[in-house]
Amino acid sequence: MDINAERQEIISELNRVSDISLLKAVKYILQYGLKKEGYISEEDYNRELEEADDEISKGDFISHDDLKKEMLKW
Repeated sequence: MDINAERQEIISELNRVSDISLLKAVKYILQYGLKKEGYISEEDYNRELEEADDEISKGDFISHDDLKKEMLKW
């Protein structure tokens, strides 16, 4: 399978996802993978920490136990 076909297959699968937590996880992996060897500036690192703290404060997270239960459904 060439890269364009692979990309289209992934896009097709993503369009079927309705779980925001899964989409955020995929987004994070893509963002990480697109950066040079995972390098992140101190400014970006601190911004991501602040964003994560805000999400946690809003209750926008999934517990480890709940994630394990979700994974069993995949």
